[in-house]
Amino acid sequence: MTLKKEFAVVAVAVFLLGMLTVASVTFVLPKQYSSPARLSVTRKGVQDFAVDQQLVQAELGFLTSDEVLKRVIGKLSLRHKWAKQAAGAGPLGAQETLSRLRRQLHARQVGKTAVLELRASSQDRDEAAVIANALVVAYHDALAAAGKPVAISLLDSAEPAVRPSFPNIPLCLTLGAMLSGLLSVGVWAGLGALAARRRPPR
Repeated sequence: MTLKKEFAVVAVAVFLLGMLTVASVTFVLPKQYSSPARLSVTRKGVQDFAVDQQLVQAELGFLTSDEVLKRVIGKLSLRHKWAKQAAGAGPLGAQETLSRLRRQLHARQVGKTAVLELRASSQDRDEAAVIANALVVAYHDALAAAGKPVAISLLDSAEPAVRPSFPNIPLCLTLGAMLSGLLSVGVWAGLGALAARRRPPR
């Protein structure tokens, strides 16, 4: 085998080792699934088609307020459910459960519209969808209990995600292939330069 072929074999081995490492890490990482639900908010009795930005921002905050989240926790018995998942002896503390739920939620305004998107994340794809839909119901009930003059319209219910939102497997493998390729080319070039230096002068 010529020296160039030996260098090529080493470069290919480096590439394959890099891809194997990236793939192993990617598939071992805990998967996170994300499910969005979308709804629109308007002020009751107002026929103006212009978006009430002040109302939207206020409801965006109310949607993830303690008042609404506590309803979700109670409806889904999250203190007991999450304690069982962690093999705990008793239910999680109220504040701990509230903090965990808040970390798993993200709410945003879609563009400059009256549409709010609320997204729940979990390692369980079904749980993510259940939490997002429960949040919509809890928000509706909290609005009614508070007597707020806000009308909501559900646009999209949350469905269990088909693919994980994290890690992004196609992206990770693509980046891994690129980096492994660059590394293998660097190794091949480095070995070639080293061999050239050690070659005796003619």
